[in-house]
Amino acid sequence: MSAPWFEHESTGTLTVSYTDGSWVVTDPTTDTRTVCFFDDDPPDTDTNLHTVEVEIENRRLTTGGGPNYLTVTQHGTATPSETTSTSDNFGSQSPERTLLEFDGSGDYVTIEATIDAIEFVEKETADMPDVKGTLREPSSTKRLPFVVEAGAGHPYFETGATFRFEGVKDHHYAKKNEVQALITDHTQITEL
Repeated sequence: MSAPWFEHESTGTLTVSYTDGSWVVTDPTTDTRTVCFFDDDPPDTDTNLHTVEVEIENRRLTTGGGPNYLTVTQHGTATPSETTSTSDNFGSQSPERTLLEFDGSGDYVTIEATIDAIEFVEKETADMPDVKGTLREPSSTKRLPFVVEAGAGHPYFETGATFRFEGVKDHHYAKKNEVQALITDHTQITEL
């Protein structure tokens, strides 16, 4: 896992999203899907996104293409993240941004961009995103790396095709100090 504080008995803040019946860690971002189990009462599932202060009771790293697992105890109560509804975080309500405006803020935004290149496709490979490539905008020379989170649904990305990405994360990948467009399960993708 890329988050250094994910050690036994360490404490820290997680943002978790209720996805497909499980709490999944969305921040800090990890290289592989990380499922979070709560020893005590989990956050309220009526709100999709929560920020929680936790102590790590156990962590299990999975080999192969499966997710990693954290077992945690909450310290204090879960607080809904600043924007709590799925549409506010991931859908058509996310603010429009250009590739030049990406700064690794962690915000979920909407962009329109063309697939400039595909660097690799690594489906079913542990600790790897499914796809990594580069985006560009027709009216700019700016190029921005994009990553498809492991297991996230997406259309076929052909070089030269243009897409609208609603709810893509303005992500900072700390390991390589790289700003990326992170495509998650919540990103709505429309080919233009």
